[in-house]
Amino acid sequence: MNEYYTLFDPVDYNRSSIVDLCDHYDQQNLWDPVYPGINLKSKRSSQDFEPVLGVQQILNSFQPQLNLTYDRCQLLCFDAGEKGVFHKDTDRSCGILFPVTPIGETFSHIEFYNEDKNLQHTVNYSERAIIVNVLQYHNVQVTDVRRINFQVDFDISYNEVINMFENGELFK
Repeated sequence: MNEYYTLFDPVDYNRSSIVDLCDHYDQQNLWDPVYPGINLKSKRSSQDFEPVLGVQQILNSFQPQLNLTYDRCQLLCFDAGEKGVFHKDTDRSCGILFPVTPIGETFSHIEFYNEDKNLQHTVNYSERAIIVNVLQYHNVQVTDVRRINFQVDFDISYNEVINMFENGELFK
């Protein structure tokens, strides 16, 4: 296990239903701004997630005793030409990210840095899901196309989530 991320093969989920929700947010200008001056769009804990087929499939892939619902979820969208913000998260301890679009090499990579802010890992998780230690510095490279992922947030440490994953306590 590395201290930054763990890749895994997720359950199949309907990506187009999540893209449709993003399109709705774009058309209605319903995104929540994340960082001023950055066209990174996010929506957290939205009841809009609940009826979306892809979201249901993702949440239903977790062990029922975790009682995960839409209130622990986030939808994140980068428009073409946008880049993430170099940061550590302050509102969660671990995130599980499910790629929505695009699939393949055009999905911009996520970068992980050590405490000295030196690049340690770069990974494309477009065809897999990823458990991320969001308390480590990270960023997303500039994307050439619209990049969407769906996230499930945890308030427990990355190591605890990984232990649950390895012991079969995270997913069905």
